[in-house]
Amino acid sequence: MTIFHSTLMQTLYQRGFIHQTTPIEALDEALNSGPMTIYYGCDATASSLHVGNLLGLMVMRMIQDMGHRAVLLVGGGTTKIGDPSGRNTTRKLLTEAEINANISGILSCYHRVLNPHSMVVVNNADWLDSLGYTSFLREIGVHFSVNRLLTFDSVKNRLQREESLSFIEFNYILMQSYDYWKLYQNHGCALQIGGGDQWGNIVSGVDLIRRLEGVHVHGLTWPLLETSTGVKMGKTAQGAVWLDPALCSAHDYWQFWRNVDDRDVVRFLKLFTFLPLDVIQPFESLTGSALNEAKILLADQATALIHGSDAVQALTSSDQAACAYPQYVLTPQDQDQGVLVYKILVSLGWVSSGREGQQKITEGAVKIDGVKISDPRATFTCTGKESGSWRIMCGGKKTALLVLGE
Repeated sequence: MTIFHSTLMQTLYQRGFIHQTTPIEALDEALNSGPMTIYYGCDATASSLHVGNLLGLMVMRMIQDMGHRAVLLVGGGTTKIGDPSGRNTTRKLLTEAEINANISGILSCYHRVLNPHSMVVVNNADWLDSLGYTSFLREIGVHFSVNRLLTFDSVKNRLQREESLSFIEFNYILMQSYDYWKLYQNHGCALQIGGGDQWGNIVSGVDLIRRLEGVHVHGLTWPLLETSTGVKMGKTAQGAVWLDPALCSAHDYWQFWRNVDDRDVVRFLKLFTFLPLDVIQPFESLTGSALNEAKILLADQATALIHGSDAVQALTSSDQAACAYPQYVLTPQDQDQGVLVYKILVSLGWVSSGREGQQKITEGAVKIDGVKISDPRATFTCTGKESGSWRIMCGGKKTALLVLGE
């Protein structure tokens, strides 16, 4: 097993955050030699961050907790250009008012996860908006080779698919590299972190600082996450899973984590909670329904991070649950013989007929305790549970509780 000298690098490695780095021994040594100033940034393309952005905030929180200095960047300037990384099409260009409104929402997300008293927040519009184009090309553009830019995935993939890549997007790598240089000058930043799609942008900034300052700084990326079902992390059929409670309720956020695929539970416990690894390790050998405890733990921990522990207590309290969710009470006959799932959907008022209920099941829209039901004539039974409750979901409907009768 790989052993690092710095606590941060060892933790990131053990929890699955490391994808690519500049020379890893040099980065490990730099982190181990004393507090380091590290930056992470997000463009203001939406009014909230989503679960896909949460990895960056998790890393920055660990950076804070381990005594390093955190610089959080909001891309008020680069949002006007549009990052082509991971994109098939050109981003919609937003107005100044839209960008400023989005920045306010992003800052709120930063403050939900991070310690606001031990971080610096910067907006790259402060230096990018005042750039003279000719001066920028002479001072910065001269250090960039078009040949090398064409090798980066954000550019190469678009060109290989013969999809449009605007000249304004082509400039994005230069702008983000300039950001790194300005943050090195103004705050002593010596490490930039980001998702795997940011690697080209990050190493270009590392190279620019080497050319302009004659020093070696660092970069680190984490893997771009997909669920085991091949869906981009944080995306659902209903859209992105937002961190802003106004866009995604505590209930829906909790349900998102509770219903992750069995294959993702342990991985997500390591990435999206701060639970010690020795607490997570016992779940690695479990499968099937035995993982339900781990899923609930994941949902509780992830939801508490964004919505607060009070919200989790309200969701898991039996009194609150009875008020928040519709219920289907299992009769003694149900418990003995089982009950057709589509009949439960009709009883809850979620479908208007048994035929519609069976259609929902056939479409894969119905889950009980996170397990998808596929047989339109599936029967629900209480096997393996002498008392308690189950959670049932049907498409976009609110979760119901299946509870044992008297």
